[in-house]
Amino acid sequence: MIKNISTGSEDFNLLTMIDYIDDNTLIFREYFAHKITLFLLLKVNLS
Repeated sequence: MIKNISTGSEDFNLLTMIDYIDDNTLIFREYFAHKITLFLLLKVNLS
């Protein structure tokens, strides 16, 4: 996702990019916290 920052081959605003990454990380983290919680609950119920 951050492969073009070092080369500067793409024209973008760095601050916007950082905001974008932060938003995605939050969504990503919430999504996985959700999945892990469901998985653990399932595991406890099955054992």
